[in-house]
Parts: sequence; C-alpha cells; structure tokens
Amino acid sequence: MGDLFQRIQAAESGAVSLISQVDNQLRRQHAKDQSRIAWVIIWAFVASLGVVFLIVLLQWAVPLECVAITDGDKTEVTCPDAPWKPPAEFLLAAISSVMLPVVTLVLGYYFGKETKK
Repeated sequence: MGDLFQRIQAAESGAVSLISQVDNQLRRQHAKDQSRIAWVIIWAFVASLGVVFLIVLLQWAVPLECVAITDGDKTEVTCPDAPWKPPAEFLLAAISSVMLPVVTLVLGYYFGKETKK
C-alpha cells in the first residue's frame, strides 16, 4: 500500500512539474509575441517618419524656379514659397492622426493587458 502512495505522489509531483514548465513556456511565448508586435509597430512608425523626412528632403533639393518680372526700369525677382512645406505638413498630419494613435493603442493594449495578469 505504501508503494502505491509513493507512486501516486511521484506522479503528482511530475504532473505539477510538467504544468509549471508548460506555464513558463507559455509566458515566455506570450512575452515574445508581445515583443515582436511592439517592434513591428515601432518600426512602422519610425519608417513612416523616415519617409516623411525623405520626401521633404527631396522636395527641398529641387531647385526653385524664380520668376523675374520687369516693369520698366525696375526688375523684381519672385520665388515661390518652399515647395516642401505643403507635402510635409500633410504627411505630418497623416502620421500624427493615423500612425501615432495606432502605436499608442497597440502598445497600450498589449502592455496594459500584461499588468492585469
């Protein structure tokens, strides 16, 4: 009878150990998934900022076409305003209204969910 109880206790301790190992593995996998999602979202945000910077830089590098207006003895040269400003403002507004809330929402959801557990 004592041998049977020892076998049962050994089986129970093995099951508890196995459950603990599975639980630890699930926690590690969950943390890895959260980290992967967070990095994807962060890099998407950084890439969108880089694209805006690149577009502004390319627009800035384009030479301005100035126009000379001659009125009798007087010549007036007018150059258009910075051509990069309107696209930059549009892209910045798009990033701040679309991408930034997504970053905040996703990261807040995943890391806020972790604190509840």
